[in-house]
Amino acid sequence: MVAAVAVSGAAWWFSRRGPEEPEVPATVCNGLSTAEIEQVVGRRVESENLGRTSSFKYNPDLSCTLAFDRFAFVRIGYINAPWFWSLADTSVREDRLKTDFTSYGWSVEEIELGLDGRSYVTVDPDRNAGDTAYGVWYSESGRTLWVAVFKDDPTVSTDEIKRTTIALLDHLADVVPPIYPMTTDEPSAPAS
Repeated sequence: MVAAVAVSGAAWWFSRRGPEEPEVPATVCNGLSTAEIEQVVGRRVESENLGRTSSFKYNPDLSCTLAFDRFAFVRIGYINAPWFWSLADTSVREDRLKTDFTSYGWSVEEIELGLDGRSYVTVDPDRNAGDTAYGVWYSESGRTLWVAVFKDDPTVSTDEIKRTTIALLDHLADVVPPIYPMTTDEPSAPAS
C-alpha cells in the first residue's frame, strides 16, 4: 500500500513538472556566453549549431546558428571579408545591401553603434521570405559581422525583431572579435 502511494505520488509530481528542458552549454558558438546572449535577446537559447570557425580562404569565418524559445533562429556570422552570406547563399557587400534589399521592399537603416565602418539593420516587413532581418557591421578593417533572423515566431512583432537584432549585433561586436581575432595566416589544411 505504501509503495502504491509513493509511486502514484511520484507520477503526479513528475506530471506537474512537465518534461525537462534540454541543457544548453554555458558557452555557445565556441566561446560566447549563453547567459549574456539570453540577457540581450530576452529569451532562452534552446539549441546551437556551430557550423565553422575558419575556412581555407578566410580566418576567421564563423558560422553559428542559435534557436531561441518563442523568438526565432539566429545565424551569427563573422568573416575576414567585406561581405556577408545571406540565407539565400549570396555574398552581400554594403552597396548591394542598400540597393538590392530596398528593391525587394525591405527597410534598410544605417545605425550608429560606435564602431568603425558602418552598421545596418534591414527588416522584411512582410516576413514571408524565410529570413526576416539582418544586422550587419561592415568594419573598416575589411571584416564583416552579421546576425540573420529567420523562421521567426509570428507572434513576435517586427519592431521587437528589429530591436533585438540591433541589440544582439551591438553585443556581438564587442565580444566576437577578441574570440576570433583576424589573422593573415591561412587555416591549415585538414589531415588526410
